[in-house]
Amino acid sequence: RNVTREKQLDDAKNNFISIASHQLRTPLTSMRWFSEMLIAGDAGAINKDQAKFLERIYQGTERMIELVNHLLQIARVEAGRVKVEPIPINFKNTVQGVEITLKKMLAEKSQKIKLVFNPGRFPTINMDQEVIWQVFQNLISNASRYGLRKSTITVTGIIEKNSSWAEFSVADKGIEIPKEAQSRIFNKFFRAENAIKLVPEGSGLGLSLVKSLVEGWGGRIWFKSQNGVTTFYFTIPLTGMEAKQGDVGLAI
Repeated sequence: RNVTREKQLDDAKNNFISIASHQLRTPLTSMRWFSEMLIAGDAGAINKDQAKFLERIYQGTERMIELVNHLLQIARVEAGRVKVEPIPINFKNTVQGVEITLKKMLAEKSQKIKLVFNPGRFPTINMDQEVIWQVFQNLISNASRYGLRKSTITVTGIIEKNSSWAEFSVADKGIEIPKEAQSRIFNKFFRAENAIKLVPEGSGLGLSLVKSLVEGWGGRIWFKSQNGVTTFYFTIPLTGMEAKQGDVGLAI
């Protein structure tokens, strides 16, 4: 059947999301900036109650900026606008870099990241740095957010003998994904009820973005959640990603 109309509607949706996200980012960034200045006392001394209220405003603004960024990234990916510039990626260094950016989140729950790579001298693979960073950053931050205090998040990379694929996984000990929610876990805006109770402010967009990125390079993504352990797996071809022309990068 002719799907021209559906394609036009899909393009219009992506264009709307992209434009709206751009327009929202400017006032939200200003709100975050002025909140930081007020908390720092740049406009004069503030008392404890005022500082508490300003901190709430700042945190709410941060969550809104994260939501807008995810919407913008998903719109870019679905519209095929993201340029791909593969370079040799050292995966251990990449995960350690993500760990540094998530240092505060991990420290708040006294969590650690354990790297397990087999073979030990894991080869570099040509990947777009922004894309692979976003995948690891989303999966590891989710593992921290829904993992137990003082738990260890295990990041594994394996290449089986004679395989043309590398398999990675991110595992945490914490809440499980309920069976009735598992078929929808990669859907936009979907969050399981136990996840909402534990972390009310989540957006439900991170895993949808990760799935789009992994499938975009020809990989596969899946998960297992049982006995208090949730593990997300994804694959990367050893040949890496193919370069692609585009008018924007993935990073916001």
